[in-house]
Amino acid sequence: MLRKLNTCLMLLVLFLVGCGGGCSGAVYNVPYDPPRYINSPANVDHLMDSTVSLVRLNPLVGDLDSYCTAFYVSPRTLATAAHCVAVAGGDRPLDVAFVTYRQWLRDGQGLQPPSSSSSSTTTRFYTASVVATDFDNDVALLSVARGVPSTPNFLEINNRTGNLKIGNQVYVVGNPGTFNWILSEGIISQLIWMSTPAPRHLGAIEASAPVFFGNSGSALVDNHGRVIGVVVAIGHRQSYLGITIPINAVVRLQTRAIVR
Repeated sequence: MLRKLNTCLMLLVLFLVGCGGGCSGAVYNVPYDPPRYINSPANVDHLMDSTVSLVRLNPLVGDLDSYCTAFYVSPRTLATAAHCVAVAGGDRPLDVAFVTYRQWLRDGQGLQPPSSSSSSTTTRFYTASVVATDFDNDVALLSVARGVPSTPNFLEINNRTGNLKIGNQVYVVGNPGTFNWILSEGIISQLIWMSTPAPRHLGAIEASAPVFFGNSGSALVDNHGRVIGVVVAIGHRQSYLGITIPINAVVRLQTRAIVR
């Protein structure tokens, strides 16, 4: 009986050692992984509805080209990359044409000017005016024109970018190349910190969510659907990593625009 008891105790010790001193501890050491934001169709719809395509007339083919992306930060305000709306000659107001996701779906996913003879695929576009630009950070704000319906679909801002971590799940919705409203996902792969101007601050975010030409101005969104950055460049052409400016630059631009 004693020999059987000693054998049981030995097996118990080996079991505990094999579990690292406590099998329950192995469970608690697994990092918490929240459900992916895009698991909910409603969340995906909200991302799509909050995103617009900036368009311009291509005189060579007579069609509208999607060349950049923007997103709603309030019912009547869009944010995008400043180089998407750059204009020579100072602060002259610039009208920008854009198409919403619902327009694109409703009108047959065709981008053509209103004068097109094919009315079945003609997409009506709206206009917005550039109200503020920050070319140092490559961000801009647009105000939608009068007559354009306000939207309840705008992205919540997460300006606590100092809390971001490498490995955080992120998403991008944009209009890369000849495609429209493409959703991509990835992780934060690098946080680029700047010491000037003081104090030390987050200068840029690199993410593995693939981006391409036309994604400029897209929102970089966290796993709660909050925008944390604006896509402004491609980090590595072969891997198509996106470089984004933290959304704090847009918040500062909003404040400046209100003061004016």
